[in-house]
Amino acid sequence: MDLQGLEKFLIAESKIDKKFIIDFFGFQKKVLYKSYEPFTIDLDDIAYWLDAVKGNLKTTLVDGYSKISDYKIKNEK
Repeated sequence: MDLQGLEKFLIAESKIDKKFIIDFFGFQKKVLYKSYEPFTIDLDDIAYWLDAVKGNLKTTLVDGYSKISDYKIKNEK
């Protein structure tokens, strides 16, 4: 089963929130992030899922992890 098939299966058959599934699989579909494969996250999505403040999440990322080896910031606003 490919990722698209897995996404469709989870949407149809699981109890996981459908918006979460779509956002999660959307990470791998964004052409903008192709240079950062294998996995990219959108901090806006994470803040939404966790009901958190984006700035606080970014502070945790910057203060707790090593830039380049652990994360890269693509679009700093």
